[in-house]
Amino acid sequence: MSQLKYDNEFSEIIEDIEPWTNEEIPEDVINFINKKLDSKMICDEESDKYYCPICFSELTPHKYCNNCHKKYYGDTYGWINVISVNSINDEISPNNEYYYYVFDVNKGNVILYEIMDSVYLYRTNHLLKVSKKSINKVLLVKEDRLIDLINNKNYLYHDLNEEIGKQDFIINDDVAYIPANDNVPILDYFYEYRGYLYTDNLIKLKDFIYKYTSIWDSTKYLKKHSVCLHDITVLPLTNPSFEYLIKYKLYNLAYNPQELVYKNDFKDTFHVDKKYLNFMVKYDINYCELIVLSLIKKEDIKLIRKLSFHFGQLGYLSSTYNININKIIDYFKNKRYHYEHFNEYIDYIDMCSVLRYNLKNKKTLFPDNLIKEHNKVFNQYELVTNPTIEENIIKVSKVLEINKYEDDNYVIYPAPSLDSMIEESYNQNNCLKAYCEKYSKGETNIYFMRKKSNLNKSLVTIEVKNNKVIQARIKNNKLPSEELMHIINKWEKKLVPIEFENNDN
Repeated sequence: MSQLKYDNEFSEIIEDIEPWTNEEIPEDVINFINKKLDSKMICDEESDKYYCPICFSELTPHKYCNNCHKKYYGDTYGWINVISVNSINDEISPNNEYYYYVFDVNKGNVILYEIMDSVYLYRTNHLLKVSKKSINKVLLVKEDRLIDLINNKNYLYHDLNEEIGKQDFIINDDVAYIPANDNVPILDYFYEYRGYLYTDNLIKLKDFIYKYTSIWDSTKYLKKHSVCLHDITVLPLTNPSFEYLIKYKLYNLAYNPQELVYKNDFKDTFHVDKKYLNFMVKYDINYCELIVLSLIKKEDIKLIRKLSFHFGQLGYLSSTYNININKIIDYFKNKRYHYEHFNEYIDYIDMCSVLRYNLKNKKTLFPDNLIKEHNKVFNQYELVTNPTIEENIIKVSKVLEINKYEDDNYVIYPAPSLDSMIEESYNQNNCLKAYCEKYSKGETNIYFMRKKSNLNKSLVTIEVKNNKVIQARIKNNKLPSEELMHIINKWEKKLVPIEFENNDN
């Protein structure tokens, strides 16, 4: 790799650094990469079989290799797919590319290498795995910037932190993070790839720019978790809470701090008393789990991890309506509601608030039947916020009566009222109530199919647009039987085209 001279925008010129070349990657780093690679199961998509990455023996259904006496876990490092070829050649793209980071100290300067491991898996007469390692990036790490020694570019942490401040957090796998942004190239550079950090030499950083970060104290964490450039450069070097969190051994929070702001007082920082510290450290809780802990104040890690997927919803209920979260949890437990119903519960509470219901009343806060009460409140909410909706639905229904169908056993007729649509939504366990406004404006047509022997029981909910049935569903959004679909298809062919003048009826 030829030595670079920097242009005038750089604050200094360094001419005597000699980075590694692809042929000079240290053997212990290569061994580290190979060990990670040997943790990844081989998955043959064609046969849906799994193989040991070391001896290539087929694994048992429990992902165990009888030859190596080792069990593999598919969600630990991911899977590699097999490509069937006649011969090995360089024109074939790698199955996967994995990234690894390595720090080095060169003449007092901290260098960070990003190594790309291109993995090729072939099936000729037998399985063959080929791994090709190359240096993808060479970065000079400074206190305020990264200098790309290959592309001769300068990346200021200040610029990155400004752009991060404009981004929204995304929740993925129970952790909030800031994604890369195609419109902001500097973010892509720091977030584009995630990889594993070689940790055996982290202590070398102790006497240089990382001396105030204690990054070497997080070796165990870094061995298990993938990182991006931001996690090991900008974050420890510019975030004042990093050292504070590492000191407490809260590694998940240190590397995923989100909106956590270091303050002098423990409670002001974490929003929980310090008596919970041992619990927080024991389970190395992340940001989402910390929010839940601050809301429920219970040292129950199983409950906290379940609720952490819904931390935003719980935080909203607590901050907006000052509702005791533990009472909501008890309510859901007693009624055997799944936590996925939090959205419906929030929707219900929001509507009650608009309708000025007494949210201090237990019967209002915790109805006997959440779904039924939700639908009842939704009806009232629609009438209050859209007073013409009931009148318009009746008008649309009367126009659509021209397409009513009836035989000896079944009848198909347009939804006659707002109440009927909400009742249908409840009985069928579908989202029909969300179509009320569209139906009232003539933007879509809704029909009910019933057995003549039981006209009060919901059977099939049908949506029609442009004289075509675009969906027909029985309870729980399942498809109707062939018999029912045959009738619906026959009815569809006889539909009379109807156009409503403007969408406001």
